[in-house]
Amino acid sequence: MKILALDTARKSSDACFFDTSSGREITASRAEKNNEALFLMLQSVLQEAGATLDTLDALCVCRGPGSFTGLRIGMTTMRTFAQIKNLPVYGINTLDAMRTMADADVIPLLDARGGRVYCPGDAPGTTQLSQVDVLSKKPQYVSFTSPQLQEALGDRKVLWWPEDTLLSPVIARLGVERLLLKDPGDWRSLLPEYVGVSQAERERKKKEAGR
Repeated sequence: MKILALDTARKSSDACFFDTSSGREITASRAEKNNEALFLMLQSVLQEAGATLDTLDALCVCRGPGSFTGLRIGMTTMRTFAQIKNLPVYGINTLDAMRTMADADVIPLLDARGGRVYCPGDAPGTTQLSQVDVLSKKPQYVSFTSPQLQEALGDRKVLWWPEDTLLSPVIARLGVERLLLKDPGDWRSLLPEYVGVSQAERERKKKEAGR
């Protein structure tokens, strides 16, 4: 099976081509997250792999939680590819990918601002929003996020991962699991999970509140 995976939920974006038959993995990353940069990154990964969209078996994309602009661009791109090429596309939760990379006794966290964090829900692929001070006490936490989260957690341990840690290889493997389970991966059901609303949405709410 040949999988193309994409992560645009964080500051930089990265992509991975993964071939299950050979174990071959090709990755690329870029700091820019505009449409042109994203297309060039995906194109370079496919070219190096000697693959095209027509030779893929599935697409995978990080569906968040993550940045509004990054998720919107990444998910729109993969939904479009899936629709045009009639491919299954799997939305992978950011925290599921982080948890897969971590040891069993750590909890992945994403800063939701305002003294709140996103952490894994009870079921795989789900997210819950919790106040930092009511988190269950576990040995350690793992996070991609800001020093403000470390400060809020006090003396509880946080394992910091560099921003250039690639999630797309893990996203690709989680997508393979979905494909093996014969998940249809309908592009119409692919929905993002944002860390916060966009600036345009905030302005709209301000205007509505002022009426």
